[in-house]
Amino acid sequence: MLQKLSTFDLINSTYIAQSIYTLIKIDIFDKLIAGKSSSQNLANSCSINAAKLQILLDLAVSMDFLGQKDNCYFLRKKGMNLTRAVNSWERDYFTIWAEGLQSAAAQTPAWLTQDMNAYEAANGATIWEHYRTNRALGKSFEKFQDRISHLAHLPELTKIIQLHAGERFLDIAGGKGALAFQLAIQNPQAVGAVLDQPHMEPIFQEHALEVAEQAGGTQVTFIVGNMLKHIPTGFNTYLIKHALHDWDDESVCTVLMNIAQAMDSSSRLLIIEGVKQPQHKDNVLMQARAYEQAIWTSGKLRTLSDFENLLQRSGLKIRDMQETNVFDLSILECIKQ
Repeated sequence: MLQKLSTFDLINSTYIAQSIYTLIKIDIFDKLIAGKSSSQNLANSCSINAAKLQILLDLAVSMDFLGQKDNCYFLRKKGMNLTRAVNSWERDYFTIWAEGLQSAAAQTPAWLTQDMNAYEAANGATIWEHYRTNRALGKSFEKFQDRISHLAHLPELTKIIQLHAGERFLDIAGGKGALAFQLAIQNPQAVGAVLDQPHMEPIFQEHALEVAEQAGGTQVTFIVGNMLKHIPTGFNTYLIKHALHDWDDESVCTVLMNIAQAMDSSSRLLIIEGVKQPQHKDNVLMQARAYEQAIWTSGKLRTLSDFENLLQRSGLKIRDMQETNVFDLSILECIKQ
């Protein structure tokens, strides 16, 4: 477990991650799909120094991303997951970490003493502005989020969240509609909608076509809007997943008050977030996630008490809390006070 790593292990893990990212960046894993190759041939194909490349290749062998036989290197299963051919989250997260988060982490000493956003200081733009202008990095982020959601989040959430026939639900800041479509498939008599900003509508519509081909029609529509300004009325269930942690407390209160105003006495709000708890079985992961979030955005991971205070200020209260098998995924069911 992470708790048992020594100081030496922790420092070396950074070297390893940087080395693997570099091999991804120069397409070594993709080049080896065609078959085994020597370090010299790989270096020639990349126009780089073979002796230097071999240092990275040997490290990848030691980590079981690559194998080595007869002075040639070949892909292991772990390495195949870092190729473009496999739609894995690992490759995209290496990219996000190396091209955005690592530079933000280097700003931590200044971040501690100044009123600044570490990511913006390091990259010249907020994370969202950076991803809008650097579309290669933005697409890596979107793919990473999508894969993690489908692999870990959606199976858990669709088991827990139950909707009745005719129920209308709204996924706030729901992006391409991954959660909304899965809930609609699981609950075919429910009617869903996604609220998000205009640039997400084409991505939603593209995903809607994919869902229609795979699962038939579902009753999910897209509503253009901004959760900081207005939330539509007329829904039984409002959901907001992994969005509040990107915002500071005042912005979160604004969003929650907008939701409260849209709800009636029978409506509920499901806040789907990681909740920091000292006794959590994956506490190291949660604390690392809290640090990542803090340098990534102006938001933070919150404790149950934090959520209770923000909800009380917004005219809402927690009726129930459910844990899941995913370390940063709890469900807070909220109603009006």
